[in-house]
Amino acid sequence: TPDIPQFNTAPVIAPDGKTMYYLSTRHGYPPAVYEMDLATRRSRRLWGLGRTAIENIPMGNFAYLSRVMDISRDGSRLVFAGTRNHRDGLYFYDTRSRRLERRELPGFQNVAQPAFSPDGRQVAFSGMKDSFTDVYSYDLASGQAAQLTADPEDDQMPYFTPDGKAIVYASELRDALDPARKGRRLLRLDLADRSVTRLEDVGGESRDPVASADGRRILTVAIVTALSTAD
Repeated sequence: TPDIPQFNTAPVIAPDGKTMYYLSTRHGYPPAVYEMDLATRRSRRLWGLGRTAIENIPMGNFAYLSRVMDISRDGSRLVFAGTRNHRDGLYFYDTRSRRLERRELPGFQNVAQPAFSPDGRQVAFSGMKDSFTDVYSYDLASGQAAQLTADPEDDQMPYFTPDGKAIVYASELRDALDPARKGRRLLRLDLADRSVTRLEDVGGESRDPVASADGRRILTVAIVTALSTAD
């Protein structure tokens, strides 16, 4: 109906800067993927979910609309997670041939927030198994998924550093400003030895990290809650 708000979210821009891909609920739910020519601002829907048997592309909840898609560094592929027959998998869209491919991920209760490695050979994603959400990597050549973190915390939103040697992600840890509650903090996972380093501790929520082109800065959405104290 006209009274239902429309969401246009989760944008990714092609490396040549000419095209943007994003999710839209222009025609209702489930959302569809759109392609915009940034010079003309004209958009077109890449495919209809009904025709590709995708039941849903998760966007996150209304309070936290998370990163959903990523594009390879050469601009040849989009990746996103989607649901079909009540099972999550990874979808790859070839921007040149305009073909869509689904990769199955057996055993996962949930798959979300995929991100390409710099060489385009792997995809990091958050996956839930046995009610625990950790960071995994998916090898496109072998079709195998490898678990990268294994802890009781909720690990999400992984993103490769530009050199491909580490992954930055957001994990639910105790809030430094209020130990009684948890907040999302940024952690760095070095892939060589699987060591984990905590990057910041400002309180509140840090979400959807991305790295600058030179790898020297990590950009994040930070949501800080102000605390009041009673006299």
